[in-house]
Amino acid sequence: MRRGIALLSLVLTSSAMGQAPSPVVWRYVQLKDTVPNNVLPGGRYMIETVFGTTRLWDLDERKIVRESMSRWNRPALLAPNGETFISTFGTSGTEVRRTSDFSLVKKVAFGPGIFDMAYAPDGSVWIYGDRYDGLTGDKLGKNPIYNYGPHNFGLNGRTLDHTVTQNSTVYPAFYDLATKTPHRYANGSYGILAARGDIALSVVLVSDPVDLWHYVLVAQRTSDGAEVWRRDFLSLSLDFYAPLGSDRIITQVGDVRGGVGGRGPWDTVILNAYTGAVLNQHRAPEGLRGGFYPRQDRYEAVFLDYSASRLHRVRRRYAANGELLESVELPPALDGPIYLDYFQATTRGVLFGSRGDAGVLERGEPDTFAFATGLQNPSAISVDGRRFFDPTRGLIDTRTKKVLAPAKDLAFLNFLPDGRMVSNGRAYKLEGGALVPYGPDLAGLISASPDGSRTLHAGAGNTYTVRDGEANALGSFQRALADREERIGTYVRGDQVVFARTNRTVNPNRRDFEYWRVTPEGSQLMNVVSQEDTLGPAYVLGPGGRTTFWRKGGLYSAGKYAGEIRRVSDGKLIVKVEETDSMASDEKAAWSPDGSLLYILRGDRSIIAHEVPVFLDETRVKPVNRRSAKGQVLLTRNAPSGGTVVNLTSNSPYAVVPATVSVPSTRYEISYTVKTSPVPVPTKVTLKSSIGSDSMTTTLDLAPPVPISISTTPIEIEGGDRLTLSYKLDGPAPDPSTGWRLSLSSNAASVPVPATVSTVSMSEAGTVSLTTLPVTETVIATLRMGTQTVDVKVNPLVKPVFSPGNLRLVGGKSATWTLKADRIAPAEGFSFALTTNDPKVQLPATAFIPAGTDRITIPVQTSAVT
Repeated sequence: MRRGIALLSLVLTSSAMGQAPSPVVWRYVQLKDTVPNNVLPGGRYMIETVFGTTRLWDLDERKIVRESMSRWNRPALLAPNGETFISTFGTSGTEVRRTSDFSLVKKVAFGPGIFDMAYAPDGSVWIYGDRYDGLTGDKLGKNPIYNYGPHNFGLNGRTLDHTVTQNSTVYPAFYDLATKTPHRYANGSYGILAARGDIALSVVLVSDPVDLWHYVLVAQRTSDGAEVWRRDFLSLSLDFYAPLGSDRIITQVGDVRGGVGGRGPWDTVILNAYTGAVLNQHRAPEGLRGGFYPRQDRYEAVFLDYSASRLHRVRRRYAANGELLESVELPPALDGPIYLDYFQATTRGVLFGSRGDAGVLERGEPDTFAFATGLQNPSAISVDGRRFFDPTRGLIDTRTKKVLAPAKDLAFLNFLPDGRMVSNGRAYKLEGGALVPYGPDLAGLISASPDGSRTLHAGAGNTYTVRDGEANALGSFQRALADREERIGTYVRGDQVVFARTNRTVNPNRRDFEYWRVTPEGSQLMNVVSQEDTLGPAYVLGPGGRTTFWRKGGLYSAGKYAGEIRRVSDGKLIVKVEETDSMASDEKAAWSPDGSLLYILRGDRSIIAHEVPVFLDETRVKPVNRRSAKGQVLLTRNAPSGGTVVNLTSNSPYAVVPATVSVPSTRYEISYTVKTSPVPVPTKVTLKSSIGSDSMTTTLDLAPPVPISISTTPIEIEGGDRLTLSYKLDGPAPDPSTGWRLSLSSNAASVPVPATVSTVSMSEAGTVSLTTLPVTETVIATLRMGTQTVDVKVNPLVKPVFSPGNLRLVGGKSATWTLKADRIAPAEGFSFALTTNDPKVQLPATAFIPAGTDRITIPVQTSAVT
C-alpha cells in the first residue's frame, strides 16, 4: 500500500497578478469516528468518506495515507479483502473504486445510497435485490432476499442482518441464509450480529419499580431466533459496540447489575458473546462514552463526552483479553461545523465552538496539537490564544484550564492586540488573581488596530473617533446611516478606517466597505468598495479591514473557486481561493491577527490555514518642499520574517526614487524620500510601487518655482532715475537652457520692464536693473512678477537750486567758484549750463555735479582790466 500524506486542500491563486499559489501551512483533519465495516483486514487502515472528500487513514499513526476530491457524501464500505470500496453520492449512483489509488472500477447502480448495500463475505456487493462483483462491478444476479434497508453480513457467511416485511410493514430482522428464514429481534426494533454472525444482539427497555427503567441486552441464535441469554444494565447503547474476536463483544454500559459501576459513570465491558458472562471491565475516563472498532490484536475506543463537551475525546486501546493498554487524550472534534457560533483565529491557532462547547487548537509540529476543551459560554480569546474569557467562570488559561481570575459581574471581556482586556469602556489587567480596572476611559470602544496602538470609538452625533493608547483623540468623522443601512463592522489601522455596512436599498445581500482616512488635520472618504452574494452573504474582513474574504456557500464541480480576497483600498480582486481535493463547502473563515493566515473551516470538518501573500495596500506621496517629497508604501498585512522588498520606479528624471525599499518584519508601511528637481512647466510624475506583479501607482505634481516676494530700491524715484528690482523664489530655478523665464510686467509706461527675466540655474533669488522715464506728474507704477506685486512712486524731476559762494576776481588772474545744490545729486547727477554777462569773465559752458554730492568747483578766467 502506497504511503504519502496528502496535505494540500485549497490553493490561493492570484487574479491577473500572476502570483504563485500560496501553500497550506497548517491543516487539521479530525478522525472523529471509526466504523467497523470501514476498517481493512488487519485493522490498521480505514476508509472514510465525508462530504466532498474520501480519505484512507493509517489508524496507528493517525495519518492520511491518501485522499481525493469526490462527489461522495455517504460513508464508504470496504470489501472484505480491502482491495475495493463502494460509496455513493445521493441518488446519482453507486461506485466501486480501488483502495490502492481510488480509481474507478465501475458505476453499478442507482438508488438511495450506501445504507442499502453491503459487501457480502464472498466479496460480492448486495444492492437492493441485486448482487454485483465487488472487483469488477459486473452484475451477478438477484439477491435471495429483497427488502429496503442495510445488509449487514455475519462473518460466518451464513447470516444476514437486514429487514423483513410483515403486514406491509418493514421490520429489522436477521436471516439464516441457508434456510432464508427471517427472525425479528427481541426488541422488535433493531440489533446487530456478533460472534461472527452466530449471535444476534438487541436491547430491550424494561420498566423497573426502583430505577423506573433499565436496559436488557438480549442474545438470540441466528439459526432459529431463540434467546440464548440476557443481562441487565442501567444504561446501554449498541452504538458503542464492536465484535471482539470470534466469541466476545466490547461495549459501554452505565452499570453492570451485580458488578461494579453506577448510574453516573460509564464502564467499558467485555462479554462472552455466547454466554453473556462479564470477562473484563474498565471505568471510562471522566464518564465519557465512546465507540469501538476491532483490530486483530487489540481494540480501540474513541470516547466522546456527551455530558459536558462533545469536543472532549479520549482514545483507549485494549488487548484481546480486555486489558487496557493505553489511554490518550485526543484533539477535540468539530461536530456540525455549520452550527458553530465561534470560529476565531489567534497567533497560534483557532478557537471554535458554540454555547456550552469550545475548543482551542494550536499549530505545532506536523499533526500535533495543543488544545483546551470544556470552555463554557465562549466569549473571547486573547490574540496569542493563551487566555479565554468565560462569563460563567472568568479568565481561563487555555492550556491548564485553570481559572486565573473570577468573572465577578463582567458579562463579557474583549482582548485588544496589545494585551489590554476591555469591558464596558474600562481596561482591566490581571493582578493578584483578580481583574483590576486601570487606565483611561475607553467608552464607546468598537474596534482596535492590529497592533493595538489605535482604537475606534462610537460617540454621540454619529461621530467616530480614532484614539491612541492613551485615549487621546487623533481624528474623527461623522457617518449617519440611512433607514435601510446597517453597520456590520468597523476597522482601524493607523489613519485608515473601514466602515462596513449593508446596502439593502440596492441589494439585500450587498455589503459596502467605506475607506476613510482620519488625521488630526481632517477626515476624507477615500473609496467605497461593494461586494454581494446572491446565495447568501458571508464576509470576513482581514486585520485593520484592509482585505475582505468572500466565501460561497459551497461547490458543485471541481475547479470552481470557493472564495476571493479583495483589497479594500481599491476593491481589486487579488486572490482566488480554490478547492483542489474536496467539494466540501466552506462553513467558516477567520484571519490570523497579523493577516498572514486565512483559516477556513469546511463541511468535511477539516481546518486549513493558508498563507496569504503580502500585497500592496496603498502607495502615497506628499511634497515636502521644492527639493523633495515623502513617499509611503502600505501593505495589506505585516511583512513576514525577513521583510518585504518593494520595487520603486519613476517615469520622470525630475523625481528620483530609490530602486527598492524594504518593509521590516512585523510592520506594514515604509516611507522613503523622493528627490525632486526644478521643472520648467507643470509636470505630473507617476511613481510606481510593485511586489512581483502586484503594482500600484500614485501621482506627484511638480510645478515650476514661483516668486514669493519682490521689492525695489528705492521705492520712490524721480522720472528718469534708475531703480533695482529684487525677487525671491519658493525653490531653486530650473536650468535656463530649458527656456524657463520669470514673467515681469508694469502698468506704467514711465517704468518700462522686460517681459521675461532670465535666472541662474538652481538660484532662489535675483535682481533686475530698471530705468524710469521722466514724468510731468507723480505716477504710482505697479510691477508684477508672478502673483507678487510692488508699487514704485515716480515723481517729476525738480531742478536743483544753487547757492553760489562769494567770489572776488582780479583782472588777468584765474580763480575758482564753488556752487552748492540744495540736495544731493541722484545717480545720474546734475548737469547745467553756465553763462556770464561780462566778456572779461570766461566760464565753462556746462557743469556736472556727480551722484552722491551736492557741490562743484568751477574754474574762472579773467582778462586784464585798466
